[in-house]
Amino acid sequence: MVARRKKNLFCTLLACALFLASLPAAAQYLYYQPDGTGIPQGGNLQGYLSAQGESLDAIQDASLVPETFYPALQLTFTLIAEGAGFENIFGWYNVGDDVTLSQNRHPVLFSSYDNGSSDPCDGVNAEPIPPETTCNKRTVVLCLDSVANPDWKGGPIGFFLVSPEGISGSQAHNDVAPDYGYIYYSEPRLNILEQNMADPYIHHLVYQSTLDPTAFYFGFEDLFRGGDNDFEDMLIKVEGLLVSAPLETCNNTDDDCDGLIDENVTEPCSTACGDGVRICNAGSFGACSAPQPQAESCNGNDDDCDGLVDEDLVQACSNQCGSGVEFCVDGSWYGCTAPQQGPESCDNIDNDCDGDTDEDLNRPCSTACGSGFEICQNGSWVDCTAPLAGPEVCDNIDNDCDADTDENLVLACSTACGSGQRTCAAGAWSDCSAQQPSPERCDDLDNDCDGMTDEPWPEKGTPCEIWQGGCSTYGVYICNDDHNGLTCSGQVNPLPEVCDGAPLTKRIPTSACPAATAARAKTRPATSYRASARRAPSSASTETWSAWARSNRPQRNATGWTTIATAWSTTDSPTSN
Repeated sequence: MVARRKKNLFCTLLACALFLASLPAAAQYLYYQPDGTGIPQGGNLQGYLSAQGESLDAIQDASLVPETFYPALQLTFTLIAEGAGFENIFGWYNVGDDVTLSQNRHPVLFSSYDNGSSDPCDGVNAEPIPPETTCNKRTVVLCLDSVANPDWKGGPIGFFLVSPEGISGSQAHNDVAPDYGYIYYSEPRLNILEQNMADPYIHHLVYQSTLDPTAFYFGFEDLFRGGDNDFEDMLIKVEGLLVSAPLETCNNTDDDCDGLIDENVTEPCSTACGDGVRICNAGSFGACSAPQPQAESCNGNDDDCDGLVDEDLVQACSNQCGSGVEFCVDGSWYGCTAPQQGPESCDNIDNDCDGDTDEDLNRPCSTACGSGFEICQNGSWVDCTAPLAGPEVCDNIDNDCDADTDENLVLACSTACGSGQRTCAAGAWSDCSAQQPSPERCDDLDNDCDGMTDEPWPEKGTPCEIWQGGCSTYGVYICNDDHNGLTCSGQVNPLPEVCDGAPLTKRIPTSACPAATAARAKTRPATSYRASARRAPSSASTETWSAWARSNRPQRNATGWTTIATAWSTTDSPTSN
């Protein structure tokens, strides 16, 4: 059957009125055909859109996208207008299918002309399409009770229009009359009969409803690469379209018709401890997964959700040295206050916790006298073995540790001669400083310290006579210059003798001074050496005289020594040589 062009185009009064009211003074097109024609032309499309209550601008709101959509669980198709004489078909396909195969194209709406059939909306025995009054609106259920329509593969879909514009042979693609027609897809890449893919002819425009975001209008131009460009040859509204994949919601329904209900549906939630989610199950959200405040424990977490971690956590602890407490820091226990085992130290504490206190402790020590070691006892260092300072003793050692040895050491001592002292040097005592007895010398000293002086010379101090020539003088015996004997202290100084009765100072011949001799004789004491028969030796020898003098020592009386002059008689004197 040859398709026939609709002869009478009409515009409803309402649509025309709305179009005229909304027609812009100077339209600025968004899209142009390859020949430069701006689209859409005319006012019919604007009138139809406005008649639906849409605040759409047919020119400024025109779009070529989306090309594909995700369907809701059901779609509603409505034929809004048909301004062409071709008996067109509108349907959908699964994106990705081979649309050159008729079984992959799913017709929904048909043209409004019918030759009569038992089911005017099934496209069978039509001429070629059932009337508009019955078939201009159809609903396609894609998923019911989680059971998908067998034609839908669960993914995005696209739309197509089949025009019966005549072509011949194998390129006819009309479902009703397969021997003629063009197919125009919402994905222009599939328009395989397009002659210039680099600058393709536009066959459809897309408008999103301003009343229902899931509703879209599709306006088609059905003549191949040319026509009046009014895009109302077939205007269809499809409700239930999503730009992105449908989201499962918590409603106990399989919204995405994948056989699962409320899968992966969550909502955010929070507690004092943080954020979490609530998971939908059978149309209801469960408990929040955010942590709930708990009693604080030593785990590095803020269990009670007060902004502090492991605060105020203390527990008992112990070791071999005793008990204490420890504190939680960043999830670990630290700082046990129990005594810690350590090296033993001198503090009267069992530092190494072996049951003994201050054991086996010693250390070097020193005094001014040297070095040694000391031991710990009851927390104190005692018993230093270093030498201690002591009184200095005579041992060639610095006993008092003052860097001097045997200093200022003195011992009293004595001899028969008197007292003295001994001093220490190089560890030895010196001889006593007291005078030591020595052989007696004639020096007026008690050299042998026997209480007597010059006792070997008893005649010391006794009268003596010194002769010189014919003269002599009297003196006393004194120590000689060598201190080993006596010498007479007198000196002979011969003078002219005068007979003056003065005491004799020298011996002179008796005959020279008879008067004096007589005078001296008169003064002799009653007791004389003569009377005692003690005669002086006749020898002039000093040694002989000294011996005689010792045995005839003058006697002390109340007035002193008896002088030789009174003790001797004239005849007693030694004979001068």
